[in-house]
Amino acid sequence: MLERLYGPVPLTYGGEEVYFLHPPFWHDAVGLIGDFFVGEEFVAGVAQLDGVVYERADLEAAGQLSANLVTGGLAAHEVVDGETFFWEHCDVRVFHPYGEALDATGFGGDFSPPWTVLPDRYIHARNGKVYAWVDGAREEEFEVCLAAEGPNAAMITPAAEYGKVWIAWGETGRFYLYDWIAKETIGSPRYVEPFEFGFFSAYLGVFVTVQREPLVDRVVVWAQEPKPETIAGPTLLDDAVAGRIIRARVVVTGEYLSERCAGLVVDWSTTVGTVLDPATVTDATGVADTRIRIAPGEVAGLVDVTAEVRL
Repeated sequence: MLERLYGPVPLTYGGEEVYFLHPPFWHDAVGLIGDFFVGEEFVAGVAQLDGVVYERADLEAAGQLSANLVTGGLAAHEVVDGETFFWEHCDVRVFHPYGEALDATGFGGDFSPPWTVLPDRYIHARNGKVYAWVDGAREEEFEVCLAAEGPNAAMITPAAEYGKVWIAWGETGRFYLYDWIAKETIGSPRYVEPFEFGFFSAYLGVFVTVQREPLVDRVVVWAQEPKPETIAGPTLLDDAVAGRIIRARVVVTGEYLSERCAGLVVDWSTTVGTVLDPATVTDATGVADTRIRIAPGEVAGLVDVTAEVRL
């Protein structure tokens, strides 16, 4: 599981705990955007990572928001009297679309969750799968399967690198890195606690989730790297023979075996011989090695190596 950096902290407006009326969205320019239910009314505003909500000039948000990866801004869709309106462009400052709505007449696909705008198509994710839609097409097309099971609607936010997005499965607490150019997932999913809404902030380099409780939503911030939970080893890679240099290894993982902890300093010690590399760093696979010199005449068979992760 990824390391928790902050939270959970409640969303508050004027000192009162509040929650989102509709699914919110994240944009690095302002934070969490959405309609917040306050008492018997709702206000459109933004929330920072400390949970404090700020109203935006009595404006109502334009339906449900999504990312526009062409402009770096937002898109929006709204259902009015049974008709669906989809705008590729939405002003992040006032939450309102501009330009003409996309003509979705006769489209037989689903607008829940909303579509993310790419240069060559639109994508969204639901039920463990990614679907694509091209303007003018009557039906959406299956693109790739991310998981055997998934929530009815997943949220998509831009990754730090162009051509990639993070897809959030709230019910399972997973984030998938998706290459929308190659149309394939990258690496293993990132795990956090189950959440209602989830996003990635490319600017801050953190994951942001919103956990739902009765009448209040809470914000949690997660690191990109998993929290170390298990150290496998140390294991000797060579026979302990006097007069030789042998190697020892550990593997550091998170709560799940697929979570390999990279960039951690491991301190080594031994009961026999001399540690040549007293501190080494885990690589991308969570592996750290060291070398131990056993002098001639030492009782090599009694080597006991200890490794501690420096947190």
